[in-house]
Amino acid sequence: MEIRTTARPNCPLCASHGDLLYKDLEDNLFNAPGKWQLRRCANKECALCWLDPVAIASDLGLLYANYHTHGEKNSIGLRAKIRSFLLRGYELAKFIPSGLFGLNQEKRQFPYMFLNDLTPGRVLDVGCGIR
Repeated sequence: MEIRTTARPNCPLCASHGDLLYKDLEDNLFNAPGKWQLRRCANKECALCWLDPVAIASDLGLLYANYHTHGEKNSIGLRAKIRSFLLRGYELAKFIPSGLFGLNQEKRQFPYMFLNDLTPGRVLDVGCGIR
């Protein structure tokens, strides 16, 4: 399955050039096909991050073909069931060490993505699914 894309080297908000942060990124969680780059706007007033290239609108659905919110729970494949089982085991296994080593503060920070320590600014969070 191929996803058609178009280049987006400039910021979709302010049209400034985007500096390359990461390249050759792959979706190892849901297996969306393709390799992607992450860019950050060079305009310090904006500093938006975005994917480049970006999927064309008619191919967006292909990115979510294996996404956890799509399809019925009974139709989940063996690979997804194993991943789910391992994630549940991991959640249980990390409970004890986090208490022993004082990681509870970090666990409380996780939902806020450690943004509490940053200077207030703007965040745009698009398309993030919640289980």
